[in-house]
Amino acid sequence: MSSDGPQDAPKDWRGTLKHLGPGLIITACIVGSGELIATPKVGAEYGFSLLWFIIAGCMIKVLVQVELGRFAISKGMTTLEALDTVPGPRFIVSWVVWCWLLMFVGILFQLGGIVGSVGKVVMELGWVSELGAHGPSIIAVVVSGGTIAILASGKYKPVEIFSTIMVVFFTFATLFALISLQTSEGMKDFSISWADIKEGLKFQLPGDFSTAFAAFGIIGVGASELIYYPYWCLEKGYAKNVGTANPTTVWYERAKGWLRIMRVDAWLSMVVYTGATVAFFLLGAALLHRAEMPEQKIEKFREAQMPALVTAVDRSPSAELKGHFDKARAAMNASTMFEADMTDSQRLDHVKAQIAVATGHLNKLIAVEIKRDKKSEMIEPIEMAVADLKVAAVGVSNDSMIKDLSQMYRPLGEAGLTIFLVGAFVVLFSTMVTASASNARLLADGLVLFRRIEKPSTEEARAKLLSKCCIAIPVACALMFIFVPKPVTLVLVGGVAQALMLPLLAIAALYFRYKQTDKPLQPGAIWTIFLWISAVAMTSVGLFQLYQKITSG
Repeated sequence: MSSDGPQDAPKDWRGTLKHLGPGLIITACIVGSGELIATPKVGAEYGFSLLWFIIAGCMIKVLVQVELGRFAISKGMTTLEALDTVPGPRFIVSWVVWCWLLMFVGILFQLGGIVGSVGKVVMELGWVSELGAHGPSIIAVVVSGGTIAILASGKYKPVEIFSTIMVVFFTFATLFALISLQTSEGMKDFSISWADIKEGLKFQLPGDFSTAFAAFGIIGVGASELIYYPYWCLEKGYAKNVGTANPTTVWYERAKGWLRIMRVDAWLSMVVYTGATVAFFLLGAALLHRAEMPEQKIEKFREAQMPALVTAVDRSPSAELKGHFDKARAAMNASTMFEADMTDSQRLDHVKAQIAVATGHLNKLIAVEIKRDKKSEMIEPIEMAVADLKVAAVGVSNDSMIKDLSQMYRPLGEAGLTIFLVGAFVVLFSTMVTASASNARLLADGLVLFRRIEKPSTEEARAKLLSKCCIAIPVACALMFIFVPKPVTLVLVGGVAQALMLPLLAIAALYFRYKQTDKPLQPGAIWTIFLWISAVAMTSVGLFQLYQKITSG
């Protein structure tokens, strides 16, 4: 942390490194749900074809991040205070802050998914296998308790130290995973070739890329991290070092110095989290985009669920119902029958198409049975069969993400698998801690802006408020997972909420650039052009998400 009064920014690299930190906290926050859950899911569904999209998603939002940081440092205002200045309708606070509140609820869903995923990783490691079916929920409570213990003081330094350690650890863990994929004899069938990388850099999009756009809301600097970053810049002392706004040459030069430090911080962190994000995407594309995975799940479905369904259908007097079931079973059997020259992607498409036919006939069967008897005992198991078959066709589900990745790594032996799972644990837990710390600051700020409490008048009072919020956030996340124990769904809900907030943050960044930032501190023409590109891309993603929700609802 800095001294109490204004001071000039260091110009040497040692002094610059000493004042970095906010980006590390954001990096520890970023490389979690998006990278370990949503990003591999994109790879699982589309293979290597969206590598360029993942890289662009990480890089393009940094310009908006820096612009929000520029405003916070030069004006000494938090993100919510800054958003509250955006013109437009007001009721207590600006309409943009009301939109943030909706996103905040979505983020709690996302953190609930993260805390649940930590539980699943711990169960997969076998550390507490005796907990049984309730293990993930129990672990979620323990993880939330650990998060509270780390953050209870409400101070900046513990968060920065914890984040630095976690960033170093999960960087080595992801490198280990990729190197093992490329060099281990047991993984040679899954190794990544230059042809795969070239395929991923062709700037192509699939016909249905809803999962990809949901991931865009989370990967790299998501909407939540864009909002968090200025808070950590303020707590690191950048604004305090600049001093109260004063339109003099000396003040502007000092401000430019600290804005340079902030840009270095932001871009260095971008390099780290882009590398980790790309690593997780490549793992998902290499390990999960395989026809063998849905084949195995469909075969398991046949063994576990089909006999009971056959028995139930045979008892039905309806010839129409039996006809639909026979067609569904025929399509299911056809789903795992491939022509010899099919590529892996073609086999996956074949599986999805045949399972779509099968589930279509099962849905018609349900409609026939409901018409005959709304209380029929057959309806519920058939509905479950439809849901399970849809999951099997994709190969990745709420219950299978960590398990599928870890199963693929078993050829490395127990030591390699354990290192991979410990790395996954560290990634998720670091996100839980840093996101809880960040959201605690937003909660405290929001309570003040919405006039639920008075603004703390001293640092001691603010620390007490932050401490209470650091308890409330992890507790809320644990409860979220206990009541909705579906981590992938929870994470993607948070991703959609963030994607919808992206256009508003892009607009706010442009507003600050042109209307609020003093001319001597405004960026140059080239930066502004790329800022516009970033804003347009973020707005497009957000509007696409909104369109999807309206049309699918």
